[in-house]
Amino acid sequence: MGQTVLFFATLAFTILIGLKANINLGVVGIAMSFLLGQFCLQMSASEVILQFPTALFFVLFITTMFYGFANENGVLEGISLRLIQRFSHMEWTVPFLLFLSAATVSALGAGAMATPVIISPIAFSMAQRFCFHPLIASVGIWCGTMLGDSMPWSATYQSNLARYQVFFDSDTVTQALICKTWWSLVLFPLTFLGIYFIWRKKSVSCGTENIPDAAPFTKQQKLTLQVIIFVIICVLLPGILGLLFPSPVISLLQERLSIQLLTSVGTVILILFNAADFAQVLQKRVPWNMILTICGLTMLMSFSNRMGVLETMSALIGTWLPKKAILPILILLIGSLTYFLDGRAISSLMIPLLPALVQASGYEAEELIIAYMFAGAIPSISPFSTGGAMALSGCSEERARTCCIRQQMYLPWPLLIVLTLLGSAGIFGFAL
Repeated sequence: MGQTVLFFATLAFTILIGLKANINLGVVGIAMSFLLGQFCLQMSASEVILQFPTALFFVLFITTMFYGFANENGVLEGISLRLIQRFSHMEWTVPFLLFLSAATVSALGAGAMATPVIISPIAFSMAQRFCFHPLIASVGIWCGTMLGDSMPWSATYQSNLARYQVFFDSDTVTQALICKTWWSLVLFPLTFLGIYFIWRKKSVSCGTENIPDAAPFTKQQKLTLQVIIFVIICVLLPGILGLLFPSPVISLLQERLSIQLLTSVGTVILILFNAADFAQVLQKRVPWNMILTICGLTMLMSFSNRMGVLETMSALIGTWLPKKAILPILILLIGSLTYFLDGRAISSLMIPLLPALVQASGYEAEELIIAYMFAGAIPSISPFSTGGAMALSGCSEERARTCCIRQQMYLPWPLLIVLTLLGSAGIFGFAL
């Protein structure tokens, strides 16, 4: 218990000092990681360094650098100008088209990691040109991605089916996942609509006045566009072929053609053919502040395991809470952890506890599973979680990125409160 209290006190102090002193939260998080690791957990400096999320850092770095070439040499601006000309009389449709595009790409197989990387650069470029608030673009990407990733043919759906069947019977898990898909078709579009109507009239800087005609693409721009299209096709095609012609070869392609591999190769090609000034891309187009914030805080949150946070919180839930309070507290606990972490980081620890919580609470297993999955999804719009971070990955304009990060720090909490109220009212058991 003492280490759990110390961990949350350290986390609160990190956020407080970072915001009050206007210091990058990731830098403070790294410093706090060393203090906790070396003085509380008796770890060596080398062991603390190993807690740095290298995989997450690489994904954020390589994907933003890859699309940085399109930002630097004007490809995205050219696409935006052409879309402005195409939709000049129906500007209101653009945010909804971005939402639907994210949902479609995600459902076709790109999934939660690749979809924001594909859609985000275009979305923020369109927000700038069509004068809608960048938060609408970010939330549209995130909601569309979450919706598409909930479809029964998605990799995430199939992964959840396998993981939950270890602890529950097949019929229970299947029923829960189907109901979760139906609720996703309701909750994520409503969330996007809510943000759209709240923020559509907020003042933003944009460039719709005196918009020039789109100039023909240069040789470098055409190459950049061709490489990006090739990467998108390589991400989507194995998933589509897997639906139509399932086979071991297609499954191997789906596994091997990762977004990391494709963007790495694409970046090398763009550098070799001088698609843009690499030094400028590295300096101006890679959002170092955002990457450092996310990775530094993720490093700090990795100590929650070693300090017994999940075990302590789970024991408190099972021992001290009234039966009907277990579900809402579970939502708040998972949601609070997801605010800072990728939900997949805590699933392996929390899913095994669900059968005991079902027995202790008296809730239907399906209802608890659905609530748990949404609790691990809704707060991921946080810029400290992977979902929110990836949605921001294509935002190259510093002011817009700073604005979105601040708004996305606050947005998960009202959404989590609404989700908790819905769960407490038994709405997730309504369709069972």
